[in-house]
Amino acid sequence: MSDSNQQPWSKLYPVEPFFIPALKVGAWSGASGLFVGGIGGILRSPTPGLFAIASGLQCAALGTAYYGGRKNVIPGIIMFSLFGFVGQHIYNALDVRQDSTIALKDARSRDINSVTTSRSDQIPSASTNPNKSLDQPIWRRVINSKWSPMKVLSDEEYERMLRQKLLRVDAEIAILDDDIAKARAKSDTDNRS
Repeated sequence: MSDSNQQPWSKLYPVEPFFIPALKVGAWSGASGLFVGGIGGILRSPTPGLFAIASGLQCAALGTAYYGGRKNVIPGIIMFSLFGFVGQHIYNALDVRQDSTIALKDARSRDINSVTTSRSDQIPSASTNPNKSLDQPIWRRVINSKWSPMKVLSDEEYERMLRQKLLRVDAEIAILDDDIAKARAKSDTDNRS
């Protein structure tokens, strides 16, 4: 056989791997899920990076599973539901762990002499219900969220806030009184000379 009669393997058997186009669609879906998840994580989650990664992985799985056509829609729905379920539980577990780490650092930074209760009372354990806020109405959850410009205050918090504002005003008045006294003293010395 001569070289001109030999054809490359791909020309003899033009079989394209079926998973390559699905992986390309999955990669683009994952990238868009990462972007949208990043925005959603910034708006909604205390750990936006984790939220973005989870969203990107779920969208990549969804895009890859759905690309195959009608025959893959039902298995894609089932797999995406499973990925979503497992991903949400993994996210919740990591979020509780992150919150307990933040609470531990916050508890350690406080003055030990001012702490009257035990540390175990201050640090949320992993067994605490992460959906505790779901017991509240939606409007209260929105108002109490980290990103809301408003917050529902208790009477004690409101009183403390007013005392702090009054203290600031008193301090500004004292500074202004000092400035007025200095200005009067300077004008008196200027008038004498």
